[in-house]
Amino acid sequence: MKTNEILTQAEVAVIPHPEAALNRDFFKIVVGSTSLGLGCMAATIETLRRDVGGFKFQVSAGTFAAFAVGWAAGLLYWKFAARSRLAARVGAALLLMAGVGAFLSPLRFVPADKMAEISIGLGTAACAISIGAFLLWRLKRFFDADTAALGTKGN
Repeated sequence: MKTNEILTQAEVAVIPHPEAALNRDFFKIVVGSTSLGLGCMAATIETLRRDVGGFKFQVSAGTFAAFAVGWAAGLLYWKFAARSRLAARVGAALLLMAGVGAFLSPLRFVPADKMAEISIGLGTAACAISIGAFLLWRLKRFFDADTAALGTKGN
């Protein structure tokens, strides 16, 4: 197509928008990454077995079933999240709980006498992360207010 060529309305409607294709491809990457991550998380949790020294990994048919369930959960999350904001929020809360549960699941292999020390460490880490998240949230609010104030003065 020449740069000085004039297009009709029908020809313009046929030209694909690169932004739409980019968004569609990015959405596929996001859905695939979420599904793969949830599948691997579910499969890893399923493979953990108690052993004399603590735990071991034992792959079984349940591992592949857990991977499939995790994969399907990732696909369903994005299917519902694309439809409504409420479904996205509920799904995000469920994903958060699943992530915390997966993080804490290896605690079932910890001996009872070491549980107090681990609880203190996890509590301290949770406090540190919460303080960091709070500070980041306050900084975001500060910068948003500053940007809004500059935007109203410039007009």
